[in-house]
Amino acid sequence: MKATSILRLLKYLSLFALILCSCTGKQLPLKVNSTKTPTPASEFEDRSWLIDLPCRAPCWYDLTPGTTDMSTAKKLVNQIPFIDSKKILVKGNSLFIYCKQPENELCTNLYFKNDQLTKIWMNIKFPVSLAETVDNIGPPNYLSYRPITPNATPPDDCYLELFWVTRQMTLRYYDYHSNDLCQEIKNAGNKPSPDLTVHEVWYMLPDYFIDLTVDDGYFQWVGFVGDE
Repeated sequence: MKATSILRLLKYLSLFALILCSCTGKQLPLKVNSTKTPTPASEFEDRSWLIDLPCRAPCWYDLTPGTTDMSTAKKLVNQIPFIDSKKILVKGNSLFIYCKQPENELCTNLYFKNDQLTKIWMNIKFPVSLAETVDNIGPPNYLSYRPITPNATPPDDCYLELFWVTRQMTLRYYDYHSNDLCQEIKNAGNKPSPDLTVHEVWYMLPDYFIDLTVDDGYFQWVGFVGDE
């Protein structure tokens, strides 16, 4: 009888150990996932405009509208790690610049007049919201929203543009399929959604930011939808 009792006890202990191991195995993945750190930004993503590195807008990797000539620009862009140096094309008064990733896709254009850089265009291919942008660089001074195709009746598309005057910077969000965005911003008292993402960033000459008036469709920044 004693031997039977001991065997029964050992069986219970074994069963308890299996249950304990099974529970522990289920808990470990949850613990790892809960402490997982965010994936670092890709080395191929241009976040310079968002973090003011290596220089603050309107400077872009030591290129600045109003001061940089085309010869200097060609040398500087070849040093940028995410630029495909084999795909820097001169077309008229512009440099069309391709990134290493995504392949065969424009990531930046540089525009010149009289051999002087006048505009920098950046094609933003990673998800960054308007809210994240404002958190990083501060609120814009103005915004505008209007149809992409102004003569369409009724309008069937819309783009939003935000303006930072001292940075000589704008960013744009496009909706090519509906004018609802424009109506929503108007109905919200000129407040866009903070969840909209950035499609393009532009650095301009100071002249672009002169006379931004309500009569021309430019409104002072009053915040996002939901802000008090």
